[in-house]
Amino acid sequence: LPGHVFESADTAIATISSSSGDATATVTAAGLGTTTVAVRVNGMRATTTIVVLPIVKSVTLRASASQALVRDTISLTAAALGWDGVAVPGQSITFASSSPTATISSTGRVIFSAPGTATITAKTGDASATIALGALAREFIGGGPASISSGLDATCGLLPLGRAFCFGKAPVTGIARDTSCFDVPGPNVGPHSCTLIPLPIAGALQLTSLAVGDSVACGLTAAGEAYCWGDQTNGQLGNGVSKPGTAALPVRVTGPLADAATFTQITAGHAHACALTSGGSAYCWGRDNVFQIGGNGDNINASSSTPIPAGGGIAFKSIAAGRAHTCALALSGTAYCWGDNRSGQLGRGIVSAPSDVALPVIGATFSQISASGDNTCGLSSGGSVYCWGANALGQAGQAVSASVASPAQVAGSGFTYVAVGGDHACALTNTGASCWGSNSYGQLGRGGAAGGSFPDPAPVAGARVYTALSSGSRTSCAVGVDGAYCWGSTIFGATGSQIQASAVTTPQKTAPPQ
Repeated sequence: LPGHVFESADTAIATISSSSGDATATVTAAGLGTTTVAVRVNGMRATTTIVVLPIVKSVTLRASASQALVRDTISLTAAALGWDGVAVPGQSITFASSSPTATISSTGRVIFSAPGTATITAKTGDASATIALGALAREFIGGGPASISSGLDATCGLLPLGRAFCFGKAPVTGIARDTSCFDVPGPNVGPHSCTLIPLPIAGALQLTSLAVGDSVACGLTAAGEAYCWGDQTNGQLGNGVSKPGTAALPVRVTGPLADAATFTQITAGHAHACALTSGGSAYCWGRDNVFQIGGNGDNINASSSTPIPAGGGIAFKSIAAGRAHTCALALSGTAYCWGDNRSGQLGRGIVSAPSDVALPVIGATFSQISASGDNTCGLSSGGSVYCWGANALGQAGQAVSASVASPAQVAGSGFTYVAVGGDHACALTNTGASCWGSNSYGQLGRGGAAGGSFPDPAPVAGARVYTALSSGSRTSCAVGVDGAYCWGSTIFGATGSQIQASAVTTPQKTAPPQ
C-alpha cells in the first residue's frame, strides 16, 4: 500500500529514512541506547524496538607473569572483542594503574618501582578488563641454607621467584661484566673477568637451590632437574662434555642416570659435583683424581662427565662436597665420606691415602653436614659443631695442628647451621653468626685488622640475625631480613660490594642486584 511513514522516537539513538511513500526504510545507528521506531499507513501504526550496541562487547587482558621483581617488566596483551567473540581490529586500548609504583606504557609494559600490588585496567569505549599484578623486592632472600652459596671468590644467591644472581670471579659466576679484576700478587695476578655487583645468571631458569664450588656452580629446579655452569675441563658440568673452556649458560646435567632422576639436593666441590635423588641415592660427576666422585669400590680413578653412583648404595638425606672429597648423611645421621684423606677429612681417625669407598665417620651423628677445602664439619641435633680435616689454621676448631682425623667438638653451643669455607668455617645461632679458622682476609667477620688464626668461634660483628649462611674460599656471606651481607676478601668482587683487592672485616651489604 502507498503512503508509508516511518518515525524514530529518539533520533539521537537511531535515525530512519525512506523514499516518499516507500514500504521499506533504512535505520541508522546514531548513538548507544534503546529506542522505538514506528511505521504508519492508512491510519494504522506498528512499532518495533531498536537496540544500538557498541562495536566492542568486551576486552581481554593477559599478562606475561602475575609477579615480577622490582624493575622487571611485565608485558600485557589486550584485545577488543565484538559480540561474536572475534577480535575487533583498529580499536584503541588505553591502560591505567591503580598504584603509582606500577607505571605502564601505552604498549602495555608494566614496571614496578617498589614492592607491592596494583590493579591494571585496559579500556576501550565502555568495555574494560582488569588484572592484579605484584612486585617483590629485588633482594636476596633467606629461603633456607641452599639459597646462598659461596666458592672460590664467587657467590650465588636466590632472589624471589627463583631468580639466581651471582657476583665475583668468572667463570664460576658465568658472568664477566668487569674485565679488569686482579688477584693477590703472584704469577697469575690478572687482569681477569669478574662481576663486582650481583647480576642474573644466563638463561631463564627458576631455581630452588644453589651450590657454588671452586670451578663450577650448579642449581636445582622445582622439577628436580640439575643445571651447572662454569669450567667443563673435567666434566664437572655433568652434561657429557669434557674439554677445556667454560660454559656461561647453565646446561642440564644429563646421562642415563640423571635423565631418570629427580634431584633434591646438589653440592659442588673444586672440580666435581654431586646430587641426591628423591630416594636418597647419591650421584657424582667431574674430576676423580682422588676418588672424590666415588665409584662404589670400583677404584676407577677416572673423571666422569655424567653422573655415576656414589656412596655404596646407602640412602642419604644430605650431601656436601669439599675440594676433593665428599661426605653425606645417612637417614640415621651417620656421616659417610669418600675421596681425599691426606688431611683426615674423611673422619676415619687416620690420615691416609684417598679412598673410593664410602665408610662411616667415627664418633658422633649429625643433623647437617658441610664440607669445603680439606675440611668437614657436622652439626649435632643438640646444637654442637664437630669438625675434622686440615687444621693448620685452626679451621677444624682445635688448637693449631697439621690435621684432625676424627670429629672434634668446636667450642660453643646453640648452633643451628654450619658452613665450611676454604680455611675457615662459620655457624649460625639464633642471634647471629660465629666464625673460626683463618682470618687472613677478614673472613671471620670479627672486625679490626685482617690476619691471624683463631680456633675458637667468635661472633661476627654487628649482631645481625641471619637466615642463610655460606663460607667461600676466603669470604663469608649470609642473608638477613634486608638482603645479603658478605665479609672477607673482596678480590674479584667476591663480596658483591663494588670493590675489589682489599679485605672487609665486618659484614657489608651487597650492592643491589641489577
